[in-house]
Amino acid sequence: MGRKVRDLTGQRFDRLEVIKPDGFIGKNAASLCKCNCGNLKRILNMNLKSGNVRSCGCLQRESASTRVKKNPPRLKHGLRRTGTYSCWIGMVGRCNNPADGNYPRYGAKGIIVCQRWSDPDKGLLNFVEDMGHRPTPGHSIDRIDSTKGYEPNNCRWATRFQQNQNVGLKSSNTSGYKGISPYKDGWKAEIRNDGKRHHLGCFATKDEAALAYNIASEKLHGLYGVPNVLPTIDRSIVKKVYQKVVEVLSK
Repeated sequence: MGRKVRDLTGQRFDRLEVIKPDGFIGKNAASLCKCNCGNLKRILNMNLKSGNVRSCGCLQRESASTRVKKNPPRLKHGLRRTGTYSCWIGMVGRCNNPADGNYPRYGAKGIIVCQRWSDPDKGLLNFVEDMGHRPTPGHSIDRIDSTKGYEPNNCRWATRFQQNQNVGLKSSNTSGYKGISPYKDGWKAEIRNDGKRHHLGCFATKDEAALAYNIASEKLHGLYGVPNVLPTIDRSIVKKVYQKVVEVLSK
């Protein structure tokens, strides 16, 4: 016979409201909960009832942000007055502090700062150890994959122009690919760089036009460009498109 588990549906535990039972984690019963911030999280019943878990994690992040603001770490060499510190405190604020003007676009959407960098005592020093100091006043911290949070393997210093290249498809895009649009009986490929629009040409298929954009993006934007995800394309076509793009960019 299965174990009889108390149904906590509808009960509230601090910021969490139980939506429904959600099986077991190991030998312990769990429930699916909705946090005040809107996030859903699966939590052990015993942690709910004991008060060990009071939110989806947002409460801890807010507390950490408050501690950082009230008791900033003691820094050597005047680091608190540097651009590096400004970037770090801004990153932590927009992810952890609901009062921050940028929080709706970051923390509210689940973008977090890794524990190593958000630690109120050593977070800044760990950040500098991993990323180094801000190279110039024109640089800020950039996430390589914008769907993931701030952590050493997903961050780099970048200029505003470089960050502008690191974007995915716009909501208005209807082709499914960056930089292309229908044109007569084919597809037109374009790319912007340093304020200039480059017309890469017209192509018979959407995939060829998207390939042209990828080639131009790699040459103009390097590691900061976000290429289209393409199916396998015949090598002869790749060579033909490559030659066409190189010719256009050399003008």
